[in-house]
Amino acid sequence: AEWPAVINADELDAAVGNTALVVPDGLANAGQAGRRASAAGDLDGDGFGDVLISDGGAFDYTFVYYGGADLPAQYGVGDDPRNTSLEHPCRASGTTFGSDLAGGVDLDGDADGRPDIMVGDYIGKRIAVFDQALASVDCVAAGEVQFGADFDLAGDVNGDGAVDLIAAHADDQGRPLDALVLYN
Repeated sequence: AEWPAVINADELDAAVGNTALVVPDGLANAGQAGRRASAAGDLDGDGFGDVLISDGGAFDYTFVYYGGADLPAQYGVGDDPRNTSLEHPCRASGTTFGSDLAGGVDLDGDADGRPDIMVGDYIGKRIAVFDQALASVDCVAAGEVQFGADFDLAGDVNGDGAVDLIAAHADDQGRPLDALVLYN
C-alpha cells in the first residue's frame, strides 16, 4: 500500500467500510465540510456511534449524523430523519459555531448516562453544551480572546466524579496564551 493514502470521496464503497458524510448543498463553506469532526458517542442509545462535523472555514453550521447498520457510501443529513443541523443556543456577535467539537461523555449526569456534546464558537467566546436529545444544557462564555477555538474533555481533574473540560485560548493574532480547566 502507498503512503500517504489518498481517498477520493466519489469512490467510497460502504460495502468495504467507507461512508462519506455529505452536508446539504449550499451550506458547505468553500468545500471545507468536515474541517472539524468528532465522535459524539451513542446519542440515541441504539448501539451505534454518532458523529459531529462542522462546515469549514467560517463555520456556523454543525451537523449531527446518527450511525447505524448498512449506511450508504454517501450519507447526507436528509438520509435519516434523525440527522440534523444544530442551532447556536447562545449566539453573540459574529459566529464560528463549530470551531471545535467534542462529545461522547455524559456531562450532565442524567439518569440514563448517555453522552452529551460540545460545540465551540471562538469569535463569540463560547462553548455550547447539548444533551443526548440535542437540547441546549449550558453555554460557557469567557472574556478571553478566541476562547472556544480549541477544547477537549479533561477527565475528572478535581476528583469530584464529573468529567471536566480544558479550553485553550489565543490572542487576536491566534497565538496561544494558556489554557483553562473548567470544572463540571
